[in-house]
Amino acid sequence: MSEDRGRARPQLIVLARESRGLSQSALAYQIGVSQGTLSKIENGQMPAAQEVVEKLSDVLNYPAEFFFEDRSERNLPISFYRKRAAVKTSTVRAIRARINILRFHVLKLLQSVDIPECRLPSVNLAEYGGSPSRIARELRIRWHLPRGPIENLTRTLEDAGVIIVRCDFGTKQVDAISLYESTDSLPPMIFVNESIPGDRLRFSLAHETAHLMLHHHLPLPSEEIEDEANEFAAEFLMPASDIRNFLSRVTLKKLATLKPHWGVSIQALLMRASQLGQLSERQRRYLWMQVSASGYKTEEPLPIPLEEPALMTELIQTHAVDLAYDDAALSKLLNLELAEFRSQYRAGTPKLRLLRLARHRQRA
Repeated sequence: MSEDRGRARPQLIVLARESRGLSQSALAYQIGVSQGTLSKIENGQMPAAQEVVEKLSDVLNYPAEFFFEDRSERNLPISFYRKRAAVKTSTVRAIRARINILRFHVLKLLQSVDIPECRLPSVNLAEYGGSPSRIARELRIRWHLPRGPIENLTRTLEDAGVIIVRCDFGTKQVDAISLYESTDSLPPMIFVNESIPGDRLRFSLAHETAHLMLHHHLPLPSEEIEDEANEFAAEFLMPASDIRNFLSRVTLKKLATLKPHWGVSIQALLMRASQLGQLSERQRRYLWMQVSASGYKTEEPLPIPLEEPALMTELIQTHAVDLAYDDAALSKLLNLELAEFRSQYRAGTPKLRLLRLARHRQRA
């Protein structure tokens, strides 16, 4: 290890540890130091000796260079996340650490490659009468979306400059997280759990799109943000004027036939029918009892095909094909071990769409 790197950055040690789901005491034990010593290193009160950095690299499986990267020391961006139940704080920390490392990857990859210009507006909800549904309708018009179902929501968002990444969150309780900070010079990003089914993926993407538009510019989120995001998602995916006639005389069997057409779950369709006044309270309760009795809350029939994001794959491929980076050079660029780089960015690579990224033009 060269002597001119300066000190290992404490916040990167914390980020690496949390990304692996390790507590401070567990990591201290594995690298052979006391928890007090590691605490002082992570708090910046004590520099990490060379041998400690080497042990951190071995245990956390990051190249030693990872801990010396020149990255911003400001607080990590506020995250909104769509979850199914209460999630342990340690799990949320691990997920946030992983996605912020992915965010660093995007920063590096975008130094040499252009992606579609961001066309996702930042919206003041009060200017729209406090109606997320109105904003959803106007966004569909702005993006020239036809009436009815959105054929491929992932492609629609990526064409608007939103980067979507499917991730292993290590839990099924968190569906998606969005990140956006305009001062980053980074596009909005949505990270989705790779374990969720196709119908839940689409609703989660629409839900996080609402957060990106309505909430990420707020100094602090309000208590109503999840309801606002759900209202936006329902109208964006199932516009009232287009779906209302489909939801007359609702039965569970009818909702199942509508699921492939609209690309949302039976449960989402049932909630939409209730929101639009197509069900009496008695009908609503009866249908939800049927959903529970049929086991649909756990697993629904007629799975919706997963929409595969392509922008991140195209960023990697552009570096590999146009810029002549091999896997070793790319893993070094991203400060990942080669095996992890290949697992994360090469395994199960989806078939690419027509490559539409461009290298930055060299300035004279």
